[in-house]
Amino acid sequence: MKKKIIIILLVLILLVIMGLFLATGRARTDVYLGDFELSKDGKTMTLKVGVSSSTGYIRKMKRSSGSTNYYYTFYSTFGFNSKLGAKDTFIIDIDNNVDEIYFYTGGKGYKKVLEKNDNGEWIKVSNSKESNYKPTELENVNIDISDISLTGATIIIKDTNKNPYTYGAWYKIEKQVDGKWYEVETLLDNYGFNSIGYLPDENNEVKFIMDWEWLYGELPLGSYRILKEVGSKYISIEFGIATTSNKKIEVIKSEYHNDIKFNKYL
Repeated sequence: MKKKIIIILLVLILLVIMGLFLATGRARTDVYLGDFELSKDGKTMTLKVGVSSSTGYIRKMKRSSGSTNYYYTFYSTFGFNSKLGAKDTFIIDIDNNVDEIYFYTGGKGYKKVLEKNDNGEWIKVSNSKESNYKPTELENVNIDISDISLTGATIIIKDTNKNPYTYGAWYKIEKQVDGKWYEVETLLDNYGFNSIGYLPDENNEVKFIMDWEWLYGELPLGSYRILKEVGSKYISIEFGIATTSNKKIEVIKSEYHNDIKFNKYL
């Protein structure tokens, strides 16, 4: 009887191990381009990549043949969440005839992440759309921001109405370019927020601690606003990310950021 139980356990362990290796090492569809750098001679490019999923790592990438432009597919490490062999930086050779670079995204095929502009310079591709949101000021409602970083912030809404609004987890980040607001492109195509309503506490405040790295990654230099939905209307708070003379990244609260000159959309 003991021998039979041991054999069954060994078979189960073997099946689990096989499942781990069969289920992983697969093509990833959630890889995004974090940053890139072209070598001085223009012959190679360093790609800094990440995954929008909360689990898994990249171990290699492979370029598809048959096209002048570059199409890359990335593959997971072996093991559901193993860091063994994980990489987030890849160096590729650049041919003079190449002017577009794509990443594999699964059912939608490949997504263009880099292209040459009219001046022959490599730039990141942005699919940002001009904003359709029109924030408004609500009576007895104020919004403030603190603890700002490149990947998160704390939003505090103070509502002193006798019958206060209910506030949800939803938010959206937009960037200002040439006086217009554009939606910051998300790392995920399909995402959602918990459908929970929050009421102000005994201090008439609702606090939201936001970590947007999963949705937007690190925000580049620029002037931003965060939108929060209140009923059928929207309120917003602005902030900025800039560099100082010593190239240190700084974040600036809304009441100061309009005095800073920011780079255009990166």
